[in-house]
Amino acid sequence: MSLLASSPVVITASAKLPANNLKEVIARAKSGKLSYASPGSGSSMHLGAELLKTTAGIDILHTPYKGAGGAYPDVIAGRVDLLVDPLFSSLPHIKSGGLKPIAIMSPKRSSIAPDIPTVAETLPGFSVESVFGAVVPAATPRDVVQKISADMAKALQNAEVKQRMADIGLTPIGNTPEQFDAFIRAEIPKWAKVVKASGATAD
Repeated sequence: MSLLASSPVVITASAKLPANNLKEVIARAKSGKLSYASPGSGSSMHLGAELLKTTAGIDILHTPYKGAGGAYPDVIAGRVDLLVDPLFSSLPHIKSGGLKPIAIMSPKRSSIAPDIPTVAETLPGFSVESVFGAVVPAATPRDVVQKISADMAKALQNAEVKQRMADIGLTPIGNTPEQFDAFIRAEIPKWAKVVKASGATAD
């Protein structure tokens, strides 16, 4: 019905991993086994990492969790090498020194963490973002869909809402139902290839 916001996805690493940027991670993956954690099989973070693997031509072992909560202590302790999760969740651990940032998967650097490079700076054209949208049942009357979408878009223009979203790295969008439908349809073939290549399944 409407794409509400997008959030950068970040690759972070255990402080114990002897790799400090994406080029070094790729080189290490090509010379030996690495592992990465995600919030679960079939999650957008899992698929984003699988896209990275196919794009870079590397193999990294996926360690899925039931949500990211359990992944953080394991990566911080070095039991898993890497973590793929939204930036707003990872940033406190980056600031505390528990995790070191490797790269942002979004095409542009984040305003709340501008020092973290993007994957695209190493692998041109790479783009993965975590998006938040609202949908309703297909039978919902069109005028109702349009009204709800317009109301949500208006709310996203509220200064307090925009500031709160900016504070945690979210970019408000608030597009139309037609634009959101076009976005979903454009994303399907991209991720279908990743699912087929990786054999990913949802938990």
